Amino acid sequence: MTRKREYALNDDGITVHDDLTGRETDGHPQYVHTEIAREITVQHTFNPFQVAPFLVGEDSSGYLVSGFNADLLDGLEAAAFAAAIHTHVKADILDLEPIAVVPAADTIPLADGANKIALGWLLTGTGNGLDADLLDGQHAAAFAASADVVLKADYTAADVILVGTGAGTYTQITLTASQFFAKKAAGVAMNITAAEARTILNVADGANVTGDNAPKAHAASHQSAGGDAIRLDDLKEPENNTDLDFSTALHGLVPKGTDVGDFLKDDGTWDSPSTLAHAASHVDGTDDIRDATNALKGLATAAQITKLEGIFAVSAALGTL
Repeated sequence: MTRKREYALNDDGITVHDDLTGRETDGHPQYVHTEIAREITVQHTFNPFQVAPFLVGEDSSGYLVSGFNADLLDGLEAAAFAAAIHTHVKADILDLEPIAVVPAADTIPLADGANKIALGWLLTGTGNGLDADLLDGQHAAAFAASADVVLKADYTAADVILVGTGAGTYTQITLTASQFFAKKAAGVAMNITAAEARTILNVADGANVTGDNAPKAHAASHQSAGGDAIRLDDLKEPENNTDLDFSTALHGLVPKGTDVGDFLKDDGTWDSPSTLAHAASHVDGTDDIRDATNALKGLATAAQITKLEGIFAVSAALGTL
C-alpha cells in the first residue's frame, strides 16, 4: 500500500507545508507544535547571529525554570559573586575604619554614628556604662537594686546590728559590753545602759524584782479545767510532816501509816483493834458471844450439849436414829 504524500514541493525542491493535511488534529507529532506541549528528547543547538537564542514572553517572565543551569548571570561567571557562606580578610573590606588602639580585656568593637566601627573599643566590664536591654534573659525588674541589698561589707565590725532609720535608710549599732539593745520613748533603737533599761522596765536600782514585784495571780490556771491544770499525781512527793493531814475539821491527806496493823479512825488518828473497848456492845457486858435460848440464836452451852448427847445415846439404844 502506497501512502499518499501529505506535503508538496516547490520548484526548488523545498517542502511546502501549507498543503500539509492533518494539522487540525495534530496528526504530525514529529513537529514542534505552537499550541500543544511536546517532549523533546534530542539536543538542539541555538546559534543565531548576535541575538538571543530565544525570548521569554511577558506571560512567562519571572517564573523559575527548574533544573536550568546557566553559564552566566548578567554576563558574569559565578566567580564574580560571593557564596552564601564565606569569609573575608581585613584587606578585602575597603571601608573598614582603622583601629589604632590595641583592645583591652572585656571589650567589644565600638560603633560610631554611621554604624561603623569607630576608633576605639567599648568596655564590657564593671562600670563600663553599657546599657543592655536584658541580663541573662531577664529585665532589670527581675533584680534588686544594689542600694536595696544589705551586703556583707555593710557590717564593718564585730557585734554590729543594722537598724532601719527610715524608708530605705539604716544605720549601724555596735553592741558594747554590759549594754542592751532597745528603743527608748523617742528616737530609733540604740545601745542603752543598765540604768536606762531599768527606767524602761520601771525597776529601781538594787530592787528585788521577785520580792518587790509580786507575781501575777494565776491560781485559776492550775485548777481543774484551768489552762495549766496540775494533776495531783504529777506533784513531787510530800515531806514527812502532818501539815495537810485530814481532821474532823478539814479535808486533807491521809496520815502516814504505822505498818503494825492499826486502823485509821474518822478523827484522823490510828488505833489498834486490841485496845478498843467493846464489851458494852454485847448483851450482858461480860460474855463475848450470846448463849442460845429458846427465843434467840446463839452458841450452845455446856449443859445444852450434855443434854443433847443424852438424847442421842437413848435414841441409839432404841434404834430410832
